[in-house]
Amino acid sequence: MAVFTPVFLLLILHCADSFPSQFVLVREGADTVLICPNVEPGQNLCRKTSWTFAPPSGSRAVEVIRLGQIDSRVSELLSERLTLTEQCGLRIQHVRPQEAGTFQCEQYESEGGSFISESIVHLSVVSYSSLSRSVLVREGADAVLTCPNVEPGQSLCRKTTWTFVPAGGSRTVELISLGQINSSVSELLSERLTLTEQCGLRIQHVRPQEAGTFQCEQYEREEGSFISQSSVHLSVVSLTEEEEEQSLKLRCAVSSRLPGVTVRLILQGRVLNQNNPGLQQISQNEVVFTLDHFLHQNKHLFTCEVTVGDQTEVFSFERENSKSRDQTTTNPTDAPDSEDRTALGSKV
Repeated sequence: MAVFTPVFLLLILHCADSFPSQFVLVREGADTVLICPNVEPGQNLCRKTSWTFAPPSGSRAVEVIRLGQIDSRVSELLSERLTLTEQCGLRIQHVRPQEAGTFQCEQYESEGGSFISESIVHLSVVSYSSLSRSVLVREGADAVLTCPNVEPGQSLCRKTTWTFVPAGGSRTVELISLGQINSSVSELLSERLTLTEQCGLRIQHVRPQEAGTFQCEQYEREEGSFISQSSVHLSVVSLTEEEEEQSLKLRCAVSSRLPGVTVRLILQGRVLNQNNPGLQQISQNEVVFTLDHFLHQNKHLFTCEVTVGDQTEVFSFERENSKSRDQTTTNPTDAPDSEDRTALGSKV
């Protein structure tokens, strides 16, 4: 997964023109400032400055700033996120993928005066839909799936929808529709779903059949236009014991929609392989080890190492009391709280 550590990367390519083109790369949802290097000095409220925008599709350029003022034809969704800096640069808050394209800063002699010069900024936006994340959780634990592209200023997450595609399946199921649990969701699952303060999806007592791909979709407003989406791949680890008359079987299995899953049993730091009597590799996602009755009391010495993508975790067959794994380490604002959206307490 790509990581951009400053908020944006600015590359300037020198051309024959006196004002070289600028290339700005920004992640969806971040803020950016497009600099106007040819700005005329001594402007009052940028009254000599206009900004135009042309999308990558080659459509006609539109004027977004006209002599220091936001053009009246700019949509409200964009206009409320545009401001000019003191140096007449264009600041865009919460950048969206559809705002990628070519911006042009034009300078004029005076309000309504003759054209003087222009400079160009090419803006590229990395969409959240290409930045999927992976969460690994033990069966029965709680998981919080964060929504990094959440639109600000939502009341009861009314701009947020969560969908789900199960591991091994292809049909998309809508779990949360604009802040409300969908009426088609089974009662067994709906009573374990809540939304966090930041519109993340909390699932209590996760089950293997809930492994799969979750998508957080954002809309302009209730019933408004689609804006963006982000994906979370949830993998669920199941550790079970099967007692027989003279033996005990330890089973570790992973339910996941992602490829490249590996499961290994470990005994006191040593990885067990096919040469170890009692080991049975059922599949890449499942392994079983049979202990004879003399070793029953030593089951606590065994652990299961699970790797999904670049994420590796070790799970004990001794169940940890009241311990859950979630994604809150990457977004502290989505930590469990007492302010879950009460609208999700029952089905709509």
